[in-house]
Amino acid sequence: IQTSEVSSRVKISSLEKQLIPLNKTVEVSLCYIEEEIYYCWLVCEQERIKSLEAKLLSAAAFESLSKLPDVGCVVCAKFTDDIWYRGSVEEVCPSSSSCKICFIDYGNTETISIENMRILPSEINSFPIFSIPVRFSNPEKLQKLVENGATTFHVQAVELSDEGIQLVKIVELEDKKPIFTSIPTQLLSDLPTEVAVCYKESDLYYVQKVSDEDSLKEMMTSLQNPENLDAVQHSPKVGEVICAKSKDGLWYRGIIKKDCGNDLLKVFFVDYGSTEEVNKKHVCYLLPIYASLPMLSIPIKLSDLNKYTTCLSIDSRYTVKCIGTASDNIQIVKVRPSVKFVPISSIKSCTLEENLTLVNCHNSCEKYYFLIKNSDIDRMNEMNRLLKEFKGEEIFDAPVVDEIVIVKGADKNWSRGCIQVTNVRPGFCRVLFVDKGTSEDVPYSDVCYMSEQFNSFPLFNIKVLINSDTQFQIGKEYVVQVESKIDNVPLVRVVTQYTLHSLEKLYLPMQTPIKVRFCHCDRDVFFVQVVDQFPLLKELSQEVQTCSLGIIHKPKVGELLVARCSLDNIQYRCSVEEVISSDMFKVIFIDYGNSEVVSKEKMQYFSDKLFKYPPLCRGVKIPNLTAAIELEQEYTVLAKNLPESNEPQVVELILETVQQIQPLCKEINVSAQKFNYGDMKPVPFPIGEQDIIIHTVVSPQIVFCAPFSEANLTALTDLFQEITKYCNELTDISSYEGDPPVEGEIVLAKYEDAWYRALIVNDYAPNYEVLYVDFGNSEEISIKDMRRMTNAFMSLEVQTHPCLLTGYNYEETDSNRIEEEIKKFTMQCLSGIATKVGEDMQVEISLITEHLKERNLITS
Repeated sequence: IQTSEVSSRVKISSLEKQLIPLNKTVEVSLCYIEEEIYYCWLVCEQERIKSLEAKLLSAAAFESLSKLPDVGCVVCAKFTDDIWYRGSVEEVCPSSSSCKICFIDYGNTETISIENMRILPSEINSFPIFSIPVRFSNPEKLQKLVENGATTFHVQAVELSDEGIQLVKIVELEDKKPIFTSIPTQLLSDLPTEVAVCYKESDLYYVQKVSDEDSLKEMMTSLQNPENLDAVQHSPKVGEVICAKSKDGLWYRGIIKKDCGNDLLKVFFVDYGSTEEVNKKHVCYLLPIYASLPMLSIPIKLSDLNKYTTCLSIDSRYTVKCIGTASDNIQIVKVRPSVKFVPISSIKSCTLEENLTLVNCHNSCEKYYFLIKNSDIDRMNEMNRLLKEFKGEEIFDAPVVDEIVIVKGADKNWSRGCIQVTNVRPGFCRVLFVDKGTSEDVPYSDVCYMSEQFNSFPLFNIKVLINSDTQFQIGKEYVVQVESKIDNVPLVRVVTQYTLHSLEKLYLPMQTPIKVRFCHCDRDVFFVQVVDQFPLLKELSQEVQTCSLGIIHKPKVGELLVARCSLDNIQYRCSVEEVISSDMFKVIFIDYGNSEVVSKEKMQYFSDKLFKYPPLCRGVKIPNLTAAIELEQEYTVLAKNLPESNEPQVVELILETVQQIQPLCKEINVSAQKFNYGDMKPVPFPIGEQDIIIHTVVSPQIVFCAPFSEANLTALTDLFQEITKYCNELTDISSYEGDPPVEGEIVLAKYEDAWYRALIVNDYAPNYEVLYVDFGNSEEISIKDMRRMTNAFMSLEVQTHPCLLTGYNYEETDSNRIEEEIKKFTMQCLSGIATKVGEDMQVEISLITEHLKERNLITS
């Protein structure tokens, strides 16, 4: 065991030692006796001794010693009564890892092990050594007084021995006309104390402890008894403690502050804090019994930290605690604000209804998940905005279990919390964040009283259990239904939201004649149903009619639902193609191929049973078809390919009357057909967060872009390769002789060594300005670099949209530099957010915004 850890700490020699003054009578009490040596306390120090004892109550949390202290060091030691006291090391015993400790505020000595020692904080060493060792010159008088029940004694010091032990004598006070020149004072502790305000002078208040109320009442009753009042027979002097009659006709304890002449004395009333001029004839001797009673008024000043209490009212009660001392030794206090205790039971809780509810998974803890109803999100966001601006009153003392408070969490944000455990460790409480579902141990300094503005908000968090078939991801939106309750906690299941790409794909078998029914046509794409699957289609139709859970969320593009068709008022499976508005959606009926705009109220959730059926119709194309196809009729077709995506399958129509299968096709003369931009369909651009690709940069805030899709990029590459091959093989008949192109016409236009789809923007004959619709760039080209568009190249959706790039502002002088920087991000997969304002598409791409900020080219 090493012995040097606390050798540099405070020594017993550095502490103030109290003495009994020579030739002055003081009142003492005994705290310990060791043979002829008595250890005494000054009665006037009672309040400070109590304050020391209060601070030592938390000594178990003080820093432990890992090494034995040196002789003379002052430590905190636990006595056999399991209470901690101050002590000095008199002897070190390394063999037993212990020390012989003298408890300096009492005088007794005990051997204490190192695990029962702590390092004293410096603030505690500011107290003097309260025990004073003395010998009595007349111990027989002491013995007699003890036998008569006395607990305090009046003594005078006679001499001080070489050992530092004073010789004192018992002084018997005369029964008549005692004169007192001092009175004990008292202080507020750093624990909450209830007080009543009795006097105010500028920013100085005098308060009385409510706990002293009975003592004050008893004393005041006694002082009004004439039998207890003896008029002074001498000329009172400044500093004497007397009983004086106030202007209100009542007698009070007081200290003479000044002789004002003309038989007037300025008297400070020690139990109320006020000062008056009193005639000498209204001054009496103080009863000895009240000379040792401390002043019952305590001077205080208010702390600047009081946000809600800036002044105190006379005769009103408050709870205060001392937080420091001013330069004039007046205690500074913090006042408990007049806020109401808010129990968690008083706050309304959000609940899940038995029908479907749209929720967001907010958090999870152990087996529980915490949900927030989407209908409550706006209110919760409103509350969170208020919490960001919150400036509340720090709690005065330890809060109450189940109290709702405002708490600063580990994320440094203010939230509502419920107290679960107080003093979970010194200075900390455990808090449940009621709108998050998580718990933390939080210091009291980060806990504030509940503000009334947050009482009106319900407890947004809903704790649930989920069944074994359900999976939740934090931050995701779900539609849930309550199945039952376990210990009053809802057990919920999730209504699965299926997407079209998750369904099994239906393909017609390659090079095998198969009988189909043509059920719908969209331009050059036909939708067919396999005749052999008609029983399955009938079975599916019956299953679809059982769907009755009306949707409550806003569907997304590609989501599978059930919708009622306006043509026959029957429900069918469908997939969302486009979000028209919050209540209107364009859908395609996946088992028939036709599209329709339907309202939200006509849509139902896609049941789990419907998911086992693949789409029972397939889009097909028939190249070089000249014969008319009759819908709802059956034909035999031969599939020529297996597309990798949702592109239509290429088929040939065959005649059943011909023994040898012959394709019904012939050459198409396309030279006389013209197309305009309205004949083309743009690739869907859904609203929301998604991957985006930029094709062309037009200006610092205008780009041509689209949703990023590997399949679409591959299809676009295949298309312009086919167009290039087609144009390179054309003869002069395909040129524009005698029939020149016009503005607004879709043509095939050359760019460098390849051919692409383009829109004629301006006619500068013999040149034309064209916009390459799938990329967004414009060029001026000659008519010899153009060819007529053919229907074969019109089916692929236009692969880009003109969009406004948002999220920043810029100076016009930086335009060229900004364009060059944005071009660095073209033809890449970028995460962004798409929105629509009127007819204009807008995109915000944080990666580009941050890139431009780093180069000081933009402002937010």
